[in-house]
Amino acid sequence: MLADPDAIRGLAALLRARAAEVRDEGDRLIACSVALEWRGRAGDAMRVAVADAVGEMRTSAALHEQAADALGRHADAVESTLRLLTEAADLVAHVGHAVADFVGLA
Repeated sequence: MLADPDAIRGLAALLRARAAEVRDEGDRLIACSVALEWRGRAGDAMRVAVADAVGEMRTSAALHEQAADALGRHADAVESTLRLLTEAADLVAHVGHAVADFVGLA
């Protein structure tokens, strides 16, 4: 996978999907806590605790997105490096043929 841009992008896509799942689960938790008919200080404390936990979940989702972005940039860099290496190998082969032709003429 280290030199496979498609595999790297696949991992980035998995991280993005996981981020979406975490955000969706947070939204569901908030909706459930609001829908509960639990009133009073205990109910309010539960909703605050859920909101805090969901805030942490959203932070985690954002970090997953940042990691996915970094992997995307890395995949682009790997792809560019592989392209340069291919071009360099082609150039070396071309120079090798030119030298062989030159030596053959001499």
